[in-house]
Amino acid sequence: MKAIRMTPTIAIFYACARFPLLQQRWPHFPAAVARSATLCAEQERLLDELLASDLTDCITAEGTLRLSPLMSMSDVRRAAILRRWLAMRNAPMPSRDALERIWQEVALARDDASPCLRFGDREIRRYQSQLWWIKSVAGQHETTVAWPVWQTPLALPAGLGTVQLVPGGELRRPREEESVSIRFKAPGLLHIVGRHGGRKLKKIWQEQGIPPWRRDTTPLLFYGETLIAAAGVFVTREGAAEDKEGVSLVWHA
Repeated sequence: MKAIRMTPTIAIFYACARFPLLQQRWPHFPAAVARSATLCAEQERLLDELLASDLTDCITAEGTLRLSPLMSMSDVRRAAILRRWLAMRNAPMPSRDALERIWQEVALARDDASPCLRFGDREIRRYQSQLWWIKSVAGQHETTVAWPVWQTPLALPAGLGTVQLVPGGELRRPREEESVSIRFKAPGLLHIVGRHGGRKLKKIWQEQGIPPWRRDTTPLLFYGETLIAAAGVFVTREGAAEDKEGVSLVWHA
């Protein structure tokens, strides 16, 4: 006889078919199940209350999870914190195995590593002793997006959102002869407002605390071949406004 493959649909069918038999043999079975569900819900709410202080200590204003408080916790307590943090990020409920992988492969990875664990279209990464739950986006290192009508918003590739130049800000407007574009890399030494000396872009990213996965997805505004600004990060000296008619680069990610 060929075995029947137990799919979720078949399992539900069997459960529904057997429930009346269980109820007939044990009349108090539904009430007992309901009580158990209520108790589980109450215990979960109590656990939320008990862990509220831990969550406050562990979660940053950016929504990342600090690792240092977790290091001294028991495995059970740490797993509960991880589950609640992921729930706050609207992540799917992880299995016990997934939680173990997050801790072992990401949190406890070598200091010089850039660990990453994929969950569908999302990733868990570690940076500056924090866990980050982020959207998985391919690097745009070689991408250039022309912006011929800079007065209107520009859609970025790879679901990175839009950018626009709005009146009022510290950037100069493009001159008539300057083409406008968005890129994701910049060569040579850069001179940014508020800093002395020139620095390569990689060094600026490090100094500004920009996570590695954002370094080739953060929009860079160019006028011609001149870097003007990095969205939300810095303005170059060449891009600084010389009068009150400046603009701002706004990135809606």
